[in-house]
Amino acid sequence: MLDESSVSRIVDLIDRAGLPTDGAPADSNAVIEAMKFDKKVHGGKLRLILPDRIGHVVIRDDVPIDAVRQALASVQGGR
Repeated sequence: MLDESSVSRIVDLIDRAGLPTDGAPADSNAVIEAMKFDKKVHGGKLRLILPDRIGHVVIRDDVPIDAVRQALASVQGGR
């Protein structure tokens, strides 16, 4: 949901702090199954806390599972 400039800014700050900016390879189906047990699940729907701009987030429960899989795949190889 963030614009590319904000994403680049955040990734740069994380990198300068010496923290990893990519995710370890993982089975997206296993990750999604584990997410179903998260405390933010409400009424059987997975609620995600997503940044829409720096310093602000929105709560969404309408994110398609395929979008979650795509997001997981995008961070597994780094930026």
